[in-house]
Amino acid sequence: GRVGFGPFSSVLPAFRAVLAADDTPVADSLPGRGVLAARLLELLEAEAAGRPVVLVVDDAHWLDSMSCDAVEYLAHAAADGALSLVVAARPDTGEAPWLALQQALDRLPGVAGLTLEPLTEAETAELVDHRRPDASFASRAQLARWLHNASGGLPGVANALLDEGVDGDDLPSAPRPDVNEVYDRRLAPLSEDARLVGGAGAV
Repeated sequence: GRVGFGPFSSVLPAFRAVLAADDTPVADSLPGRGVLAARLLELLEAEAAGRPVVLVVDDAHWLDSMSCDAVEYLAHAAADGALSLVVAARPDTGEAPWLALQQALDRLPGVAGLTLEPLTEAETAELVDHRRPDASFASRAQLARWLHNASGGLPGVANALLDEGVDGDDLPSAPRPDVNEVYDRRLAPLSEDARLVGGAGAV
């Protein structure tokens, strides 16, 4: 019942100790979730007492209901200036817990929303110019057109493809590679344990 707080325990060792304590309430009950969220806030406020703290929650559309409850609890505290909270998610996607959290965040005072659009073809060309400065103009232009289509304008995918050494003079035959395959290749050098740790932190 405590797995849902994994994203927070992975970055805050003191909270891992809270979750491991014998007297910690089970998180799959509403009172238990409230107690755990309060303890998480106490730890973050303690960190913020000595230095600025910004808690970034990425890929929030994948959060489980327990973690969404904790984010909402922390957001109320952030509205009071206790800490800064950044929540990033894909628009119009996600499970019911995230959609409910999104509505709750929209109602909070002081919350600012920012929609990041995919890279345009011109912006993709700028990325290619930066990453392939020694390539010919024709090669960069051809690569930029292919990369924009292949990545869908997503910077992470575009950079991952460039990291693989894709070249404008020898482009892959597939017009749009499978994104999951791209990231699988990036993760391939990691050990099984490292992949498990990364997967736990990404939940």
